[in-house]
Parts: sequence; C-alpha cells; structure tokens
Amino acid sequence: MLLSRCRSTTKVNTTAAIFGGPNRSANGQGQGVVSYSPGNPRIPCRDAVVPPRPAWAQPAEATSPETSPVNTPDEIRSELARAASGDSSAAVPGARRYGIHHARSAANTVAARGVGLVVSRAVIQESFGGPEVLGVRDVAELHAGPGEVRVRVSAAGLNPVDWKIAASAEAAGRYGITLPAGFGNDFAGVVDEVGDGVTGFAAGDRVYGGARGRAVADCAVVRPGADPLLHTPDGVDDVTASTLVIAGRTADAVINAIGVHAGDTVLIGGAAGGVGVFTVQLARRAGARIVGTASEATFDFLRGLGAEPVAYGDGLAGRVRALAPQGVTAAADLTGTDTARVAVELGVPPGRIATIAAASPPDGARATGGRDATPGALERIAAAIAAGEFVVPIAATFPIGQVRAAVELQRAGHVHGKVVITLA
Repeated sequence: MLLSRCRSTTKVNTTAAIFGGPNRSANGQGQGVVSYSPGNPRIPCRDAVVPPRPAWAQPAEATSPETSPVNTPDEIRSELARAASGDSSAAVPGARRYGIHHARSAANTVAARGVGLVVSRAVIQESFGGPEVLGVRDVAELHAGPGEVRVRVSAAGLNPVDWKIAASAEAAGRYGITLPAGFGNDFAGVVDEVGDGVTGFAAGDRVYGGARGRAVADCAVVRPGADPLLHTPDGVDDVTASTLVIAGRTADAVINAIGVHAGDTVLIGGAAGGVGVFTVQLARRAGARIVGTASEATFDFLRGLGAEPVAYGDGLAGRVRALAPQGVTAAADLTGTDTARVAVELGVPPGRIATIAAASPPDGARATGGRDATPGALERIAAAIAAGEFVVPIAATFPIGQVRAAVELQRAGHVHGKVVITLA
C-alpha cells in the first residue's frame, strides 16, 4: 500500500508516464517547450487517483499563448499525447524531472489535476537569487523506477550549500543542477515505494539520506548506492536524522584530515554552526580538548557541547594563547580562512589544519569536505545519537510554507545548530 498525502476519489487513466525525464528549453515566443529522454524509469502518474474538479477549480482563460500555453484538460491531454509520441514541440506546462511545477500559471496546475495527475508539494525555483526565488508548488508525483526508492519526506535539514546553489548558476552547475530546479539535499522519512532490483529497503522503513536539489518535497526518489540512503535507528527522530548527511560527513572528514587523537588541543573556527556542533563532538569523542571560536552570546551553548569558547575576530591568536598556553596541535576552519591563518601563526603544522569553505587554503592547509568522510561515518554518528552519547542541537524548525524564512535565518549566520523544514 502506498502512503500518500494526496487526497483522491476518482480514478482516471493518463498518459502522464512521459513525465520521467524531460529537459526544458524555450522557443522564440518564451513559451515552455520540453523534450524527453526515452527510457527514463521515473513514471509518476499512471492510473492516477485524483479528486473531481469542483466548479471553482475550472481553469482561467488564457491571457496569451506565451503566458498560458495550455489551459484546459483536453488541451493538456493533447499535448501529453503529442509529447509521448515524440513530438518535441509539445507545450506541456513545466514538465520536467519534477513534473508539473507551476511554471506557467495556477490554471495549468488545476488543469493538470483535471487530467489525472496526482500532485504533491515541492520547493521549486525558476530563477537564481535569494530566498524570494523559492516557492512551494504542486508537482506531479514521482514513482520509484528500477533500482530506485521513493521516500515520503517528513523533514529536510538545511545546509549553507543549499542556498548557495539557489543563488548562483555557477554553484548550481557544479552539481549538475539547471533551472527550473528543486531545493535542498538532506532529508528523512519513510520508504513507500521500492523499485525492481533494490535490496536492503522495504516499504515502511524509516530512512534518512541525501537528494541533491530535490529534498524539500513531499517525496524524493533516490537510487541507493548513488545517493546516500541509510536506515534511521530507533531512538533517532526524523528531524534529527534529516540533519546528518552533509554536516555529519563533513565533520568526519575534518577529523580524519587533521588526525585528531587523545591529547590533542584542537582549535575549531565556527564551532557553534551546523558543521561545528558535529566537529566539536567528534573531536571530544576522540579524546581531544576543544577550543572553539564563537560570539560571546554562544559561549554557554559551546560549553554544553564540551568546548572551551573563545571570541573570534581581531586578537584571536592572543586569546587562544591565554586559554591554551601549552599550545594548539590541530585546527579546523569551518567558515573561511581566518582561523586557519591564526593556527599557522600559533605554530600548528599545515598538515594538521583543515578548511571546508576556502577555495585556496592558506599556507598548505588541507581542504576537505563530505566526499572525504570515512566509511561508516554516518552510521556511527546515528548510533551515538540513539545511545544518547551525541546531540544535534536544532536551532529552529519551519513548515514547508515558510521555507523562505528558514533560508533567511540560516543565511544571516549565527545559527546555533541546525535549521530544519518539516513536511508532515
């Protein structure tokens, strides 16, 4: 049985199977045009079950072919059939990886319901920019194809890379993301579809993982092995689980890069941030003493995690010397290069200094990231959380409809812990 948030009463057949993997471009009139990649396993809406359209939900009149190329259910059916037959000029509104994503008008989404598309919510952006480009849209539901798993997402943890991708075509391009696009990476929820050939996962399993550019949505389709997907242990709630993938892997990579061990004194820049709270605790578990930079308002928070706080900014080297006169043996800069440069000044060997947000690490310091995490890192962190030995401070949670506010909070900095979008 599929676990779905979509309310449905009337069963209809549809040719919406073509929504597997189109690539959207534009014609000379600015009208949406799609082409389709044959053989894509994502077939979102065969025999879809949808509610009948009430009178108030009839599509509005088109103001022009450019702004509303398809308005009525019959017209959409015709365009779907044309596209399914290979006609690349078919004008299916907003059809792509996320299906109907409201690229043209509210009338198109209503009409999509009328032809049998089961819809769910997703955060979509159609241009690059700040939080204002993010919007919650009705989209055609995806389904798991061969080798894939669909997850009903209940929580999605935010990371700085998410809004950096949303803001910049260059950043998005590094991850293969083009417009229109979804948003977010980390998620947690429950498996509700398993494609042919998938082993190790079953409907009803609680899971957490990563889906780059498509996590903040009611459902995420992932390919185990290519995308991170792990079982959520008992004792770990979904909000916490949704924060683990990027921050947990990055923190593990940092600890591994600088070789933290018992007896070390480690200087951590940005210790109270989303990656910082993981790095502090992993270093403590390795037996190290932690000196963490932060604002004075965050000092008690850091002490609660087992770090000794020190104010960042001018004069940091002198304050660290006063706090740790015996010296610092390793350092991690989680925000830029200021802490890394101070570590060099304090005599830390460059090979024991790591950065995660510097294009050119200073003086031979090591650049690292989640790609360098050690095998089993996330499983170890999740098990420690389940055992009560590791905590993930949640700075704030927001419902999906307040995604812009959530991003604004994170972009402003000085967030103590993680920010999470909830979808339940």
